[in-house]
Amino acid sequence: MIKFSTTKKVDNMETYIDSESEIYDWNTHNASKFAKPSYAIQIHDETLRDGLQSPSVSLPKIQDQLNIMALVASLPIDSLTIGFPCVSKDIYRMALESAKEVARCHYSFNVGMTGRTVLSDIDPIIDIVNKRV
Repeated sequence: MIKFSTTKKVDNMETYIDSESEIYDWNTHNASKFAKPSYAIQIHDETLRDGLQSPSVSLPKIQDQLNIMALVASLPIDSLTIGFPCVSKDIYRMALESAKEVARCHYSFNVGMTGRTVLSDIDPIIDIVNKRV
């Protein structure tokens, strides 16, 4: 837990605050009651897809996306969505380059792409899978 201390003004009076009184550490809350799960927890990352859905976000350069993938590879991530290739030629190209990079670098995470159950979504995904090597 990050520890801090500061002062804040409440009704024109300065009050000393420390992290112990302001932040509750749920990691220690009845920790002995909770056993470690007997199953593996898997983490799926959609940064490269869902990050583009905000109206204020612009399409990143392909090299930026590849750099993000390299960072993700250093984390305990089990799978990564690399795009929604039917949306545009640019996103298709980014997904293709990302798939090639995963194959070239032998990243350990599984790769997924987003698509609906219509041929116009599935065909670009199949095309990328066939071209990735």
